[in-house]
Amino acid sequence: DLCAQKARERGLELLYAVAPDVPDQLIGDSLRLGQLLLNLVGNAIKFTEAGEITVVVHKLGGSADRVELGFEVHDTGIGMNPEQQAQLFSAFTQADSSTTRKYGGTGLGLSICKRIVDLQGGSIGVTSRLGVGSSFHVRLSFGLASGDDSQPRRIGLPDDLRALVVDDSAGACEIFTQILTALGIANHAVTSGTAALSELAAANEAGQPYGLLIVDWKMPGMDGVELVRRIGQSAPTDQTAIVMATAFDHEELQAALGSLMVGAILSKPATPSSLFDSIMQALHRETAPATLPAAGPANLSRLFAGRRVLLVEDNEVNRELAEEMLSNIGLTVETAENGQLAVDAVQRSTYDLVLMDCQMPVMDGYVATGKIRDELHLGELPIVAMTANALASDRERCLTAGMNDHIPKPIDVAVLHATLARWLKPDDSPRPPPPPPAATGETSAIDTAAALARMGGNRRMYDRLVSRFRENQGDVVARLQADRQHGDSAALILRAHTLRGLAGNIGAGALSRLAGELEDKLRKGMTLDDAEVDTLLASLSAALPAALAIPVSLAAVDRTPPPILAPEAQGKALATLRQLLADDDAAAVGHFEEMASWLRGQYDPQLVEQLARQIGRYDFEEAAATLYQIAPNPGKP
Repeated sequence: DLCAQKARERGLELLYAVAPDVPDQLIGDSLRLGQLLLNLVGNAIKFTEAGEITVVVHKLGGSADRVELGFEVHDTGIGMNPEQQAQLFSAFTQADSSTTRKYGGTGLGLSICKRIVDLQGGSIGVTSRLGVGSSFHVRLSFGLASGDDSQPRRIGLPDDLRALVVDDSAGACEIFTQILTALGIANHAVTSGTAALSELAAANEAGQPYGLLIVDWKMPGMDGVELVRRIGQSAPTDQTAIVMATAFDHEELQAALGSLMVGAILSKPATPSSLFDSIMQALHRETAPATLPAAGPANLSRLFAGRRVLLVEDNEVNRELAEEMLSNIGLTVETAENGQLAVDAVQRSTYDLVLMDCQMPVMDGYVATGKIRDELHLGELPIVAMTANALASDRERCLTAGMNDHIPKPIDVAVLHATLARWLKPDDSPRPPPPPPAATGETSAIDTAAALARMGGNRRMYDRLVSRFRENQGDVVARLQADRQHGDSAALILRAHTLRGLAGNIGAGALSRLAGELEDKLRKGMTLDDAEVDTLLASLSAALPAALAIPVSLAAVDRTPPPILAPEAQGKALATLRQLLADDDAAAVGHFEEMASWLRGQYDPQLVEQLARQIGRYDFEEAAATLYQIAPNPGKP
């Protein structure tokens, strides 16, 4: 989930292929496995400019109590020659110095990966072709959990359901068909909209129509939206559940669909859990809230203002990310780190809803829910499970324990919003009024109030985004024009996509729409020498100054001089930050904020701002490298 956004920003497709015979529960070092995969996938994204990255997990062998798994990370990136591959796992070694200059990094991450794998008795290697791509492969042995023989079941799926997968990526087709087969759903895959229309017609004629379509949005020739439109013109679609898959923003897809209806939108990369939930939503779309398309962050912020939610999650990073998602839509959030603390909190305070992780130390979510229902007698309190296992009897276990609903992990913001809207219905209790519109004479081109509403009224966060927008996008039109002069359509599309999202974040609606129009038309085949590119770039140039002129709240600006710390205190603070980053500890965020003011006063402000951005998006490995540039010796600031 951490890597998916980076892949989207680079226009890459990230795919997961987990074989059906891979056990759901393993005994091993989950932290080190996560670090290993994050490093390999992060590198694959960094060194790939076009194409896809595929993460494969498959069973190599095993015994009654152990299993050996193979992990593979394939990319279509720059590749390496044999000499470069031979040195790759040595510390501080990368393909060559020009690679370091272009892509950053030292190669230290791969030497750590090898060390992690060696210490667990496994092996790691690479195969690669220069200019074609690389494939890293890892073998690791794990223990098997005893006493749990649960197998995936067809929970709520029709017996005669047949699915058609439509995706121009052969890799994506293969992964979708693997998951569908594991679910017991008969399926067939095609790689274009034209082939899909032919297959649908043939199936209908044979009396074996498809009841489920899984359609990729961005395909060459006929894209997914056009395919859905054609299907609707030739036959009624009320008997066919349609899941639209996309690696791009849901709001963009919703806008492209217009009045066309689909049963569910699935974020790529898809997991068995997220695909299953999308299928269930599409099959039972009559139970979905009718107002869901209009339930944007601004509307939700008004709906949820003043509602209190207890978030129960033991993982600190997950907890912090989920807390920000909830706060951004106006909810008041309290947190608990395990089920026992959750029970104590519910006994002590009143909440409108509980978001409950299932697997936690001390007391898991199932036991905690049972205690809330049976011992505290709170039968009406909505409890929503957060679980990564949506295929096994674990789903039924949630309901048996007394939970009302579930949200699959990794959390999809759209699914989170829809689920909250289902259970946090409006009531007659007095709620704080929504923030009044800004009385600054703003036109519809800049809507600060809407942007603030999306962030739950967090003015400091909004001001930070505006400041970063000024720093990073002030010359964006010049860079777009340079991309055009260089004939680099892919770079221009990516830059327009980034501008679209950043401008939307700060409420610069007109600028965001223009950037989106440029991106969409280029993706649909408009050439760089088309006169419309001139028109759109001129319009962007005219709209940009209004976004750059958005005022930052004076109240949010800290005008007090930075504290003066003794050298020993500074050295200690820097050393602590260095250690937190090395440990991937989310406490680094708060620690950095405490020391940011004096850091800016004593070190290169641009490097400190770079460090702030990296820590803010949990890029702790890159942040550690930047911190070393700022202060190589933390004991001597």
